[in-house]
Amino acid sequence: MALVGAEDRQEDGIIEIAYVLVNTPTAPLMEWTVPLERSDPQLPSMASLDFSIGRFEREIADQFGVTLIGHPQPARLVKHAHWPENYHPLLNDAAPSPGSLADETDYKFLEVDSDAIYEIGVGPVHAGIIEPGHFRFSAVGESIITMKARLWFVHRGIEKLFEGRSYPEAIVLAEKISGDTSIGHSLAMAEAVEDALGIEIDPTSTLVRQLLLGMEQVYNLVNDIGAIANDVAFSIIHAFTGVQREYIMRENKRLTGHRLLRGSLRLGGGELREQPNPDFFLDRLAAMNEIIDIFTSNVMAMDRLKGTGILDTVDAKAIGCVGYVAQASGVPVAQIEAPSRFTAVDHDTPADTHSNGGQNSGKESSYAGDVAARLDVRIEQLRATLLRLAELSKRLGTMPASNVGCDQSYSSLRTNGVGCVESWRGRLTHRVITENGRILRAKIVDPSFFNWPAVSVSLRGAMVADFPLINKSFNLSYAGNDL
Repeated sequence: MALVGAEDRQEDGIIEIAYVLVNTPTAPLMEWTVPLERSDPQLPSMASLDFSIGRFEREIADQFGVTLIGHPQPARLVKHAHWPENYHPLLNDAAPSPGSLADETDYKFLEVDSDAIYEIGVGPVHAGIIEPGHFRFSAVGESIITMKARLWFVHRGIEKLFEGRSYPEAIVLAEKISGDTSIGHSLAMAEAVEDALGIEIDPTSTLVRQLLLGMEQVYNLVNDIGAIANDVAFSIIHAFTGVQREYIMRENKRLTGHRLLRGSLRLGGGELREQPNPDFFLDRLAAMNEIIDIFTSNVMAMDRLKGTGILDTVDAKAIGCVGYVAQASGVPVAQIEAPSRFTAVDHDTPADTHSNGGQNSGKESSYAGDVAARLDVRIEQLRATLLRLAELSKRLGTMPASNVGCDQSYSSLRTNGVGCVESWRGRLTHRVITENGRILRAKIVDPSFFNWPAVSVSLRGAMVADFPLINKSFNLSYAGNDL
């Protein structure tokens, strides 16, 4: 399941629930809708069939006031305790503000009661530059029994902000959903609108978009490799990767005018200011290979990573994990095989290149599901992506200029479309409903929405001191989740 969203069709007296599946056995994309009576919306829950659907349903209950029938855990997901019970912000007739909020300081967490068990609260305010999230640990000695995460402290009403936006404005807004995934989100939004309007993309623009998506992937992977090293006190590796990341960010700006690649996508096209240089990516590959060899040959560093924060295959499948988190736990990450509107980063990893021998071939790999495995997946993705970027640079040098932008008139009809991108964190999906050149409703699903519950599972039995390292090995987006 890639997405479950809702739309308030007040004029028709219904709330429409939309389900989107990708890579089904019979079709690359499958979508169906279920109308609910707006005056008393009741939705039979499918949470017992799929964990991620259950979380989507809880989100819909919070945002639209839908009553869930048969849900095993119908607790609030998005709305914190101080939100009024009857305030549902995505209903068309919802007030712009819920008004004065009650002082609910005692949020009820899952408690494990015993004389030997104590609780540790972390956040929502953290040291350093990090977005807010609250983590409540129940521990015995140094061992974690369970951890409950509370997110949505940076809930900004993003989906509401899309309503009424023109298509170019929607692409710009999508860039700001999660700063480290500017291309992933803006590309998914562009492709969703293009799907709704039937806009075809020329071959050069397709390659430009692939290059931009790959460049976003490599600067984040380089950063993650260094950050994991830093959390085991291997600070020199962090410093070395910081230098390489800076080179990549400067190349981003040379090619697009922005270090985060913003402003380079248009409806119907993509734009590079200058020609990419294949040697740049090969030089980064050589430099990173040297840094990685230093890191992975350090016995003490690797000993800290192996066996730490294990997320096994059964749990990863049950949770519905995506991207490198799923792959590191032995869950095959199928490529998004669909029409041109679906763009996939090539996450293939060569077999037998490291001790775990994992690969992205549609078969389960032998990755161990620990921090070391999540590092290994990133390393192999980085190597494969840098090689592919060098090849894309060569191909772009022989192709005609792209058709930047779209000059066709927009349909005045009400249509919907889906854009699905295999971003650097994993599968990312946007669904839009459009009319008269504007967005009526947008539903956004960042890969972090699927992966956040896995952090708690991976912490069971871990040491309290391992939390920063395990959390960093997932490196999930608060902003992408909270919306």
